[in-house]
Parts: sequence; C-alpha cells; structure tokens
Amino acid sequence: MTTKKKKRLSTFAIWASILGFVVGVIALVVAIILSSSSAKQIDKVNTKLVNYDPLTRDKVLQEKEKMLVDQGTLLAEKEKKIKELKKALDESCASTEQERQEAQAEIAKGNMGRARELFDRSIARKCGFLAEDYYQLGNAYFVDKKPDYRAALAAYREADRLSPGNAEYLNMIGLVYRVLGQYGQAKDYLEKTLAIREKVLAADHPDLATSYNNLCTIYYAMGQLDQARDYGQRAVAILAKLFPNGHPNLDIMRQNLAGIEARAGKKKK
Repeated sequence: MTTKKKKRLSTFAIWASILGFVVGVIALVVAIILSSSSAKQIDKVNTKLVNYDPLTRDKVLQEKEKMLVDQGTLLAEKEKKIKELKKALDESCASTEQERQEAQAEIAKGNMGRARELFDRSIARKCGFLAEDYYQLGNAYFVDKKPDYRAALAAYREADRLSPGNAEYLNMIGLVYRVLGQYGQAKDYLEKTLAIREKVLAADHPDLATSYNNLCTIYYAMGQLDQARDYGQRAVAILAKLFPNGHPNLDIMRQNLAGIEARAGKKKK
C-alpha cells in the first residue's frame, strides 16, 4: 500500500472517530433530557452542555426552558388543588370537635348508639385524632348494655394500627381477647401494655397495679398459678401503699389473691 493511501485511510479514520464522538455526545444529551424533567437532572444537563458546540447547546436549552414552563404549570395547578381541598376539609371539620365532645357525653349517659353514630361521622371525615376516635368507638361497643366485643376489637385494633405503642389501646385489645376467652392473645397484649407502663410510669402508679391485676387474672384463667400469684401480689402491694386506709379495689384484689393461693395450695397437695 502506497504512503498516500495510508495517509488517506488514517485521515478517514480520524474523521470517522470525531463524527462518532459527536453523534454519541448528541445522543447522550437527548437521552438525558428525555429521561426526566426533575430540577436536579436539568442542572446536570446544563453542566454537561458547557463543553458542547453552540448549536447543540442552544437546542437543548430550548428544550430545558420548555420543561421548566411545563413544571411551573403543573405546580401551579397542584397548589390550586391543594388549597381547594384544604378549604373543603376545613369546612367539613368545623363541627367535628363539638361532635366528639357530644359523643363523650353520650357515652357518660349510657347512650352508646348515639355515641357510635357521632364517632362514625367523625371517622368518616378523617379530621385528625383518628386513632382516638376509633378507640372511643371501641369503648362505645365494649361498655354497651349489649356489648359487641368483635366490633370493639376491630375498632381498638384500628386505633393501634394508626397509633402504635399506645398503652391504652393495647390494654383494651388485651381485655377484649380475655372476654372472648382467647387467653394467649390477651396475655401478649397485656404484657405489651405492662412493658410500656413500666418504662414511663412511677413504680407505685395505679395503672401499673391495673396491669398487674389484669395479668394475674389471665394467668389464673390459664392455670398458671405461680405467675398469677406473683402479679396479684404486685398489684396488692401498690394499692396498699396508695390506699393505706383501704379501697374497694384493694379488697377485691386481696380476695382474688387469697383464692389463688388457696388453689395453689390444693394443687401442691
């Protein structure tokens, strides 16, 4: 091969490489633009354009400006929709707090049907305190003259789902399971309640005595008398300290504890 031919082939290879690089750069820029319209990616495109030829840069910048305009339009429409929804929500929730207070008053009067109606209305509006609404709805089912324990359980569990780790919600779930005779599940929830209360309450708080007593009754029902006696003794110790002159609940707990000890004694014989 002659020297001239070699030079021509070499020149052709160089130009082909340059053309391939330019085509690759343009393809990269277009791919970046088409991939996303986020502000962060637009900034990246803008940075990369600094090293490219003016014609390509101008074209891409025009596309970028169009995307920014489209984004601005979408954001404006979104803000408008949010304001409309907020206004509708505020108008819907205006009377909710009053209805909650009315529902609480109905529970105190024993009018559980009316209380449930008001809490259902508040829940449907989703106007804050939703977990507490479900909890109170559960109470309206639980303490009714004709309790609906399944409905109460569903309401309490929903309250716990919306606000996990609330000792009051967990405690009521445990108590419903106890009433339903599902002692294993009752024990699990009442132990969770106790664990939370032991962390946040004073050692002689009456709610701790309540938790100890609840677990005492569960273990007694399960025939685990040693555990029942242990929790019963803890409950009695707290109430005896809080009410040195006596209290009806303390008398009941002492009677229950005496019954547990008597049964445990018979079992050993």
